[in-house]
Order: sequence, then C-alpha cells, then structure tokens
Amino acid sequence: TYECLGCRIYLTHIIWLMPVSVHTRQIITGIMRSITAALVLFWISATCLDANPGIGKPSVQFFMEAQCPYCRAWTLEKLAPMFEDGTADLMDLKLIPWGNAKMTGADTWSCQHGADECTYNAVLSCVLDQYPGQAVWFPFLHCLEQSARDAGQKPNKLTLACAEKAKMDGEAIWSCATGEKGKQLQLQAQAETAALDPPHPGVPWVTMSSRGANTRTVPLWDAQDWIETVVCAAYAGSDKTLPEGCYKEPPSPSKLSKVSRLPVDWVLPQQKAEATASA
Repeated sequence: TYECLGCRIYLTHIIWLMPVSVHTRQIITGIMRSITAALVLFWISATCLDANPGIGKPSVQFFMEAQCPYCRAWTLEKLAPMFEDGTADLMDLKLIPWGNAKMTGADTWSCQHGADECTYNAVLSCVLDQYPGQAVWFPFLHCLEQSARDAGQKPNKLTLACAEKAKMDGEAIWSCATGEKGKQLQLQAQAETAALDPPHPGVPWVTMSSRGANTRTVPLWDAQDWIETVVCAAYAGSDKTLPEGCYKEPPSPSKLSKVSRLPVDWVLPQQKAEATASA
C-alpha cells in the first residue's frame, strides 16, 4: 500500500531506475509527493476531528490472575518501567483479572491458585470499576503484585493496605469485592476471557487492538516481552518527541514470562481427587 513508508522508498528507487527521461521521472516524483501530502492532510484532519482523545494510542489488553507468579513478573518487569518512564501514556491499558479460573456452576468458579486468588481477582475488578484511569489503578496493582504472596498476608488487610498506598477507599473496594457487585464484575471478566480468539494458552496473555473504524485485536504472543517497544512503534499520536523509554534497548525476556505461556493443564481439586480414586 502507498501508506507504507518502505513501499514509497522502494517505489522512488524504481522510478529513478526506469529507462525514461529525467523530466518524466520528475513529473512522476511530483505526483507521488502530491499523493503523500494529500494522505498526510487526510490523516491530520481525521485525527484532529475525531472526538476520541486517545485516537493515536493502541489499546492493550492484559489478561491475568492475581496470584500467578508469571503475571506478577510481567507486571513488575514489563509494565512498571513503562509507568516510570512515561511510555505507558502512549497506550490505553485494560486489565482483565480472570486468567485460568474455571466455572463450576452458573455463578460459581474456582481459581488456579486457590480461594484467595478469586478474592484478589474480585478486588482488582472492583478497583478497575471504581478507579478506571490506568495511572490511578496501576499503583494498587503494583502493590498487590509485590505483596499478594507474602507470608501472613490476608486479602482484607492487603486490600486496605494497598488502597491506602494508592489513595483509594479500601472499605468500598472490599465491600464491592465481597458482594454481588464484585461477582458480576468477575463474570464480565470471565466472559471477556472466554471470548478470546484464539483462546489464551496461559497467563499473562496480552492482546493489542488498532484504533479507528476497522478495529482489529491480535495476540502479541512472544512480542509481549517487548511490550514497551511494541507500544512505541504502534503509537500514532502527533507528538514531536517520544519518551526516552522508546529508544532504550528492551530487557531480555523473562524466564517466568516464557513459562507462563505454556498450555494450562490444571484441574479442579475435586476432579483430581476423582481421577486418583478411579485409578
């Protein structure tokens, strides 16, 4: 397509190698420049007239579960640096806290790392509902991921502690998480996770969506290990300069992050007991 910069460079070289007069080449090049200018003006007008302030930002979806060590590593090693160096401002980040939980009934479920994980997932859903801005809710997620598996931590105490650190109403969050609202928010997260195409083979699982009329969502697969670079490359805002984080060498892939994408084969405790008994 002509919108492709590499294609334009390639076409320019082809034109100057064509067996035509210099005058003809100049005419063709002038036409190409006019087309380029028209495309740029169209892009600027479309961007400026669009009512969506985040039109230049890619949308990133982070499917996770609260006590997964691999999600914890991805949050602390990949996402946290983006909030520190400003590159997080180049994306619209959505958190879906369900992960590998499995439905056991119409409105009941079991979580891979136990009942506390189900509680923490509900807590995160309530935080996202009450504090939707990513710059607002990320400090809570960061606190939770740093501390959720610490010995002696109880979900209610940790929720209140992280809420205080993030300047949130911990009592309101806990009331939501342990009530009907938290259950409904978790069922929404389950529905979003179940709708993934292709299905997630494990967590963390990260997808990215284009912006505009023809929105497409694709999984990042191994590229999620270089999420900062991917976001910088996908950003289409009008900024003259980008955060310095866009130009630094990305860190090596996390071993934990790699393991997380192996197929999930865990079963519910009662299913394991039944399988053992029948054997």
